[in-house]
Amino acid sequence: MTEHTQRKSGGGIASSRPASHSNLLTCSEKFFSEMSDPGNLTFVDEISTLETHLDDTFLFLNGITICLMQLGFACVEVGSVRKKNSVSVLMKNVLDMFICSITFWLVGYSLAFGKGNPFLGLSLWKVNSIVHQERSQWFFQLSFAAAASTIVSGAVAERCTLIAYSIYTTFISGLIYPIVVHWAWGEDGWLSVLGYKDLAGSGVVHLLGGSCALVGAIVLGSRLGRFESMAAEGQTQLKKEHSTFTPCSLACLANPIPGHSTVMVGIGGMLLAVTFLSFNGASIGRVTGGYEQDGDAAAIVAVNTILGGSGGVIVALCALKIHSYRYPKCSSPPWDLGITVNAALAGMVSLCAGADVLSQWSSFFTGLIAGIVFLTFKYVILYVKIDDPTDVASVHLGGGLWGLLARPLFTFSYYIISNQDISHAKELVYNAAGAISITLWSTGLSFLVFISLKRAKLLRVTPEHEILGLDSSYEMKETCLDEIVMQTISNDDLTTTESV
Repeated sequence: MTEHTQRKSGGGIASSRPASHSNLLTCSEKFFSEMSDPGNLTFVDEISTLETHLDDTFLFLNGITICLMQLGFACVEVGSVRKKNSVSVLMKNVLDMFICSITFWLVGYSLAFGKGNPFLGLSLWKVNSIVHQERSQWFFQLSFAAAASTIVSGAVAERCTLIAYSIYTTFISGLIYPIVVHWAWGEDGWLSVLGYKDLAGSGVVHLLGGSCALVGAIVLGSRLGRFESMAAEGQTQLKKEHSTFTPCSLACLANPIPGHSTVMVGIGGMLLAVTFLSFNGASIGRVTGGYEQDGDAAAIVAVNTILGGSGGVIVALCALKIHSYRYPKCSSPPWDLGITVNAALAGMVSLCAGADVLSQWSSFFTGLIAGIVFLTFKYVILYVKIDDPTDVASVHLGGGLWGLLARPLFTFSYYIISNQDISHAKELVYNAAGAISITLWSTGLSFLVFISLKRAKLLRVTPEHEILGLDSSYEMKETCLDEIVMQTISNDDLTTTESV
């Protein structure tokens, strides 16, 4: 087996050291013994050591950049909710990274990358069993796990309790996500052995996160007033005028609950777009050896990723313009920044699977189709009255699913569609099997988590709390505030009296 085949694609990159985890400690000891005596190092050894350090630095620095995705998600979600819930959403995004770090440190990494069976890893259970040369890979994988778990927060915003959020984040980052990683990116994972290809996680990260988000939104229920009958005569009349299955009629099925800051949505979208370049580009795993011209490979992946996002944006702008021309009386804005941002993200999500093998034109068309898939998912979810405040299920589930299929369909080396070459169609079957397996696993386990929280009455805040706003839990109690105000007034009076 060549080094290239040992080095798995995507967030599940294999180690640049020997594949067997049982040899990691031995390699570490040998490395430090050689470094302690520079005279033992040949020129080839020095070059090899330098390459190792470059690869580790490459992963570490890009892992830091990917962690900034948390900031992007936070901005998008805070801007998409009402002001009375903004601190609550930000609090949950802050906790997400740290809860994920604990669970991935104790359990997740072992399940994902430990030696075991085709279903899960069964080694590396000791928290200090990861040698120093593997810490950069661990940190890089942590950034992917955190991204997968934070996707769900947008779908359950404005009505989920902090306790429930902490619990389901623990299960996603410690159990649901790591086992799928082992399937797809582990050396002995059954999807990896089968032939499943997913560079940066269209299925492993985004399809999984989007599926969990959709289940969470369904079990949790919609926000108060989102789908209740509308008393406004104008909106009722508009529903009668557009009774067919159109975007305008679907928009009229729900009461609009606009976010309090479109600017925050735009800033968050730009942060996510930039960090996506590291998310996909760094998934080649290394910049020395393995891939041919690795330095160029990272740039190729980044270029294809941004082209995919561009395709999604083009579709969104065209759809918005056509919609505003066709339905001039519709209450939705003619240029919706939220839809534009999400369409771009859907296009970039669809390139996570095949950005390393698609041509530039294929990447652009993949993004175009991802924009259409996003809009279709968005309005179907709205039609069945599922409340997803930030459309994360449409972006990540829809974009991730299409991305897995687009890789074998548009790979430049054979073009199944244009060349009618079915000899490589087996990769399409393998990716489709992976998509089905990941969806069933993530929806099944997340349903058990959410339904258990619901039955324990821990999932949703009370109606009174939801009306008041979840930020009330993070503000000073009214009685304490009144006492401080009265004390301030008394001090002011006393100061005024003394000065007189």
